Amino acid sequence: AFVPPPFHRRRWIAAGLCMAFLALGTGFGLEVMDPELAATRGCNMGDAESCLEMGKLLDLKHSHDEAGLKLVGERILNAYERACLLGNPYGCLNAGHALRKGRGVPSNPERTLHFYDQACEIDMGRLCFQLGYMLSNGIGVEQDRPRGLGAYERACADRDDAACYNLGVMLQREHDDIPLDYERSAKLHKKSCEKKNRMAACTSLG
Repeated sequence: AFVPPPFHRRRWIAAGLCMAFLALGTGFGLEVMDPELAATRGCNMGDAESCLEMGKLLDLKHSHDEAGLKLVGERILNAYERACLLGNPYGCLNAGHALRKGRGVPSNPERTLHFYDQACEIDMGRLCFQLGYMLSNGIGVEQDRPRGLGAYERACADRDDAACYNLGVMLQREHDDIPLDYERSAKLHKKSCEKKNRMAACTSLG
């Protein structure tokens, strides 16, 4: 099974690399390095944050250039994928988004699910929402409500209001593979209603 290195242990490396690359020559009369080049070099050195930044910079650069995005789509995806492999959950999430939306690369639901699953496994919290949504609704993949429910549980435990609301909805509907739990569903809807994040939750309370 894929077991990425702990993400938090790499944050100090990213900070050091950014300072080293972006502030090269500070006080020595040298030019400041281009952020994209700095991120690329950091990524090549195996820094997850730099790989994530590389993908984001390229994505932003071509956000309104569809033709250009197609030319660098694989490069963006590879940067996010490498960040994911190095243990950065947002690299996994962004790779999943790129494959789901078909941004510069062909849409691929199965690979999207894989990356959302990795994001959830690394983060164990809010990043599980996308996995829960995709599985519980069977978007492009085989529907798996129990597994989707489990992903929502993780996200809700990390105070993701949308996940808590969706969890409440699933628990109040009859499904062969998920037991009903009206009491817990009502508690989740009440919490969402009180926070005024989901007006539909207030309606569900009657």
